[in-house]
Amino acid sequence: MFVFYSVHSPQPGKEELWVQKMRQFDELIKKQPGVLFVSDIFADPEKGTLTGYTFWESEDAWKAAWPMLVQEAPSGEWEVKPPEVYLRTSAV
Repeated sequence: MFVFYSVHSPQPGKEELWVQKMRQFDELIKKQPGVLFVSDIFADPEKGTLTGYTFWESEDAWKAAWPMLVQEAPSGEWEVKPPEVYLRTSAV
């Protein structure tokens, strides 16, 4: 199993707009071969961040989908800093 997740830091007052963008992108992710689960969006009000998780059958499945997905990914125009992106493979 492979996990891709990102932590976004929306500008103050743009949180709901960013959640909408993330949910639209999640709908596209759900249509990709090899995706197992797309989480809801988790807010951390203390840090001002939004985090979303996606679970894939394998890193190869994610790599196959990512070139198309990255073209549709929300732009960072409403973020105060670039997103933190994490890629994790399950332990054997």
